[in-house]
Amino acid sequence: MNSLRTTRTIIRRQRGAAMMIMLVIMIIGVITFLVGALSNSTLKSARDQQAADVLVQARDALIGRAVSDASHPGSLPCPDNSAPGSPLWGTAPGPIYGGGHCPSYIGRLPWKTLGIPELHDANGEDLWYALSPTLRDNNAAKPINSDTPGWLSLTGTITLNNVAAVIFAPGAAICGQSRTSTATANQYLETVSTISTAGPTPITVRAASNDCSNLPYNDNLLAITTDQLFQQVEKRIVREVKACMDNYAATSASKYPWPASVVDLTYTSKNTTPATLFGRVPVNPTTSTSTTTSATSSSDPNVVTLINTLSSLQTAVNNCKSNDSYQSALTGAGNALLSALGNITNPPFTSTFINYAKSAGNAAINTNACDYIQNNPSSNTVQTNLTSANSTLSSINITTVTPDDPSMQPSWPAGCFVPGTYWDDWENLVFYQVASGYQPMTLTPTCGTSCLSIIGSANNAVGSGSYRAVVIVARKYISTDTTPRSSTTNTAAYLEPVNLVPQGSTANVPPYNTFRPTDPNFQTVNDLAQCLDGFVNCK
Repeated sequence: MNSLRTTRTIIRRQRGAAMMIMLVIMIIGVITFLVGALSNSTLKSARDQQAADVLVQARDALIGRAVSDASHPGSLPCPDNSAPGSPLWGTAPGPIYGGGHCPSYIGRLPWKTLGIPELHDANGEDLWYALSPTLRDNNAAKPINSDTPGWLSLTGTITLNNVAAVIFAPGAAICGQSRTSTATANQYLETVSTISTAGPTPITVRAASNDCSNLPYNDNLLAITTDQLFQQVEKRIVREVKACMDNYAATSASKYPWPASVVDLTYTSKNTTPATLFGRVPVNPTTSTSTTTSATSSSDPNVVTLINTLSSLQTAVNNCKSNDSYQSALTGAGNALLSALGNITNPPFTSTFINYAKSAGNAAINTNACDYIQNNPSSNTVQTNLTSANSTLSSINITTVTPDDPSMQPSWPAGCFVPGTYWDDWENLVFYQVASGYQPMTLTPTCGTSCLSIIGSANNAVGSGSYRAVVIVARKYISTDTTPRSSTTNTAAYLEPVNLVPQGSTANVPPYNTFRPTDPNFQTVNDLAQCLDGFVNCK
C-alpha cells in the first residue's frame, strides 16, 4: 500500500515538473517574440528618425539656397539626373537648358550644388527630390515672387497644397525594385515617377506597407511649401530695400525720395501738389524741373562758347574780305570752332548743324583761305557753311533739367533697384511711404507730427512713431485683400484694409500693422512692414 502511494506521488511530481518545463519554454518563446518585435520596432523607429534628420537638413539647405540666390530669389535648382559616381554626380544642371525647363523635375538631391555633404537615409540611399516647374532657376520661369504657385501637392494620408518641392528618403528596395546606376525614379519611389510641366502634379502619401500585391510603400518624405520658401525670401527683399533707401538718405541730407504713384507703371518719382507720400519704389529717386530755351539763349557754358566761336569766325571772315593779312586770325577762329564742337552733343544739336559748322571750321584753317575769301567775298566755302550753320542753329532748342532738391543724389546706390534683374519680379509687391517731414525739398528734416509707426508682433524695432519711412512687402494674396491681383494699380489687391488707412497721411499717421506667421493675426494681415530711420533704431 505504501509502495503504491509512493509511486503515485512520484508520477504526480514528474507531471508537475513537465508542466513547469513547458511553461518555462512558452515564456521563453513569448519573450523571444516580444524582444524580436521590439527590436524590429526600435530599428524601424531609428531608421525613420535618421530619415527625418537628413530630410530636415536637405529642406534647410534648399530654403537657404532659394533665399540667397543672386539672380532669382525664391528659385530652386533642378534635380540631379547624373549617374552616381560620374563627374557631375550631386550637381544640378546649369541655368541654361533646352526650352527653359529642367531636364527632369524629379531626380536626386543636388547636394554639391547646395554646398552640403552627400546625404543618405538609414539604408544608405541618396535622397531624391521633386521640384515644382514654376520655381526653376531660369528666366523662363519669371516672375518668381510671393504670388508664384507651387505646382506640387500631397494627397492621401497627408493633404498639402502649394508645394514648392518634396524631398524623399527612398528606403530599401521593395517588391522587385532594381536599383542600378541608371535606375529611374520608380525604382526608388512608390509615390511618383514624373512631374508634369503643364500643370499641377499630386503626390500620394500612403501608410507603410510591404505588401507587393497592394500598393507597397516605404518612402519617407518632407514637403517645402511656397509659404515656407517665400516668407524667408520676403525678409531678404525688405532688408535690401531698407538698406538701399537708408544708404541713399545718408548721402541726401537724411531725406527720402518721393514714391512713384501706384497707377504709374513707369515708376517715376512724383512731385505733385500735394506731393506723393505713398506708392512704389521709383526707378530714379529724384525729380526735376525742365526748362526749354533756344540754343542762342542758352546759359550752358559749352553752348555759349560755341556761339562765341561762330561769331569770332564771322568777324575773321569779314576782315578777310577787305584784307588777306587776317589769315592767322581766321585760322585761330576755325580751330576754336572745331574745338567747341567737341563739347556739344547730338541731340540736341543736329547732325546737319554739326556738319555745316565743321565744314566752315575746316575751310577756315586752309593756308590760303583768307586770300580766297577776299577774291570771293560772297561765295566762299567758309561763309557759305557758316551762314548755313547759323541758320540751322536758330531752330535748335535746348532743355535744361534742374533738380527740385539739389541736396539729394540723382541716382540710387550701386546695385539698388536695377531694371532687368530680379527686382522686376518684386517691384509691384513692394510699397513705400515717406514721412512728410523727411520728403524732398524739406529744409530741416524732422518728425514733428509726421513720422510713421508700425505695430504688431513682426516689428522688433523700438521708436515706433519716429520712423522716417516705411517699406511694405505685400505677401501672397489672401482673402482679406479686396480683389484678386488682376490689376497692378489697385493697392487694395495687395495690402490688407488696415494697411490702406495710413497711405499718404501728412500728420498723425495711423500705424501700419505687421505680424509673424505664427501669430493668429497673420491669417488676416500678412503684409510685411519694415521701418526706416537712418539706422537709428531700425536695424
